[in-house]
Amino acid sequence: MHWFRNQRTATKLIFSFGFLAALMGVLGLLGYRAMAKIQDSLRDLHQNHALGVMHLEEANTHLTATGRSIRRLQVAADPAQVETATQDLMNHRRGFEQSFEQFRKTLATDAGRAKAAEAENIWKEMCSKQDSFVDALHHNQRQQAMGALPILVSAAAQADLVVNELSGMKQTLMQKAADQAEDEFKSAQRGMLTIVLVAIALAAGMGWTIARMIAQPLGEAVSTLQAISEGDFTKELKVDTTDEIGQMAASLNQAIQSIREALST
Repeated sequence: MHWFRNQRTATKLIFSFGFLAALMGVLGLLGYRAMAKIQDSLRDLHQNHALGVMHLEEANTHLTATGRSIRRLQVAADPAQVETATQDLMNHRRGFEQSFEQFRKTLATDAGRAKAAEAENIWKEMCSKQDSFVDALHHNQRQQAMGALPILVSAAAQADLVVNELSGMKQTLMQKAADQAEDEFKSAQRGMLTIVLVAIALAAGMGWTIARMIAQPLGEAVSTLQAISEGDFTKELKVDTTDEIGQMAASLNQAIQSIREALST
């Protein structure tokens, strides 16, 4: 601490403000890094989870719609209605495959990829059974087609079950990503608040210390000068620094000594 007291007043102030500026820089750097981590977490939450859930919901909508198309084929009364329902079925199947492919791109875990592969296999089996059902209707084999309906219903239920399991897995991952982003935000908040409080305490402490280094010797100098004005030349200032205040005190002591010597002759 003594080396700091011996520095010039300007140096003390520059050092103090420089130190506080460095603390503010550290605060800004931590804040920037924390925001970057939170941004990465939110990007992961959006691109790999929220979009995945959205695409999977779209795929599930098309899956449900294929069941409605099958029911329309079941009650179709003429070839035109059969053709219309068949086109509707094929459109929803294409919609499912497009949405499911977009969903697969958001998968980041081996468990998710394995479950998606299982869902795709079940989907292909269901589509094969639907093709047989539609083909029987187109060849006027309605009785044979109606006999396959329980198999179609079972395949659709199995596909729906796997898709729902995928949705549950994705929503769990999305919740974990959201919790991680929240934890990173709270951690950054605590870190930045700590640095701000430390900076405030250090600023107050350094301000008080520098003010005391300047004010205390000045007060003593005023008291000594008042004593001299009253004719008391026995007082001297304590000199323990080499800064401007210490140089002033040394000069004042020398002046007092010179006055004493002049008065004694």
